[in-house]
Amino acid sequence: MRPELAIYEDNHVLQYEVDLPGYNVQDLEITLEDSALTLKGKREVFENGYKNIFHYTRKFYAPFKPNPGSVSSNYDYGLLCLNIKKDLNSDQDGPGFPSQRKEYYQDKIRIILDAKHFRPEEIEVKNQGDDVIVVITQTVKEGHTTRTSVFEKTFAMPTSILGYAVTSKLTGAGMLEITVPKKM
Repeated sequence: MRPELAIYEDNHVLQYEVDLPGYNVQDLEITLEDSALTLKGKREVFENGYKNIFHYTRKFYAPFKPNPGSVSSNYDYGLLCLNIKKDLNSDQDGPGFPSQRKEYYQDKIRIILDAKHFRPEEIEVKNQGDDVIVVITQTVKEGHTTRTSVFEKTFAMPTSILGYAVTSKLTGAGMLEITVPKKM
């Protein structure tokens, strides 16, 4: 089953995959203003002699300052892929947090992080209100000194989640999968 929306993110690129079956590419409009990306779509369906018009609007906020000329898109077989590159002159969003993906389904939200370079005891997943927080604490010995790096990422969730039921697991491939069920 393909998610309705998937978001992939690393320190340089943000990619949105939006499931929009039945839309034509000429009926989609994409705008970027500051860090807000707006997607609008219009679809006409004729059934039993009647014309139905469906409007789609979705606004996404990039967690970093986008490079204004870097937005690219591809629409193929009902799947719209939007890519936004980070403005490399921006000092927002420090380095080090692993690449990640968020998938939105009708009954849950999945967050998937590449955790291959971290040990399980270095990763903490916690829930605070409507937020899911991932904290990675990595200690590295370099000669006679020890360096500790702490990476923290807060994933704001909609109020329709069941925060107490958040689960996480580390796969054999080194991916951290966090499942956030929605209220039904």
